[in-house]
Amino acid sequence: RSGWVNVDGYSKSGKPRSFVIEINKNDSEEEIINTLAHELVHMKQYAYGQLNESMTLWRGREVDSDKIDYYDQPWEIEAMVLADMMYGFYALGLKGEK
Repeated sequence: RSGWVNVDGYSKSGKPRSFVIEINKNDSEEEIINTLAHELVHMKQYAYGQLNESMTLWRGREVDSDKIDYYDQPWEIEAMVLADMMYGFYALGLKGEK
């Protein structure tokens, strides 16, 4: 996936509440939709405090992301699974339009 999400602003209590998602404009429509879904999952993880911005805390437990392969990082696993599900629903909707 060729995108990312950054926290852009916080609530008065310091919780992430404003985000910027960047996606490669040269990707195919399918890749853009899938990347958007993936980054929306990360946005949810930040907004609910499931993942901190330095990626050292996942659901209250310390994690050394430098020692975990990208595809084994728990926040990436969740983002990949949920993004695939969201894209599947999106694709089903497209088939229903024909």
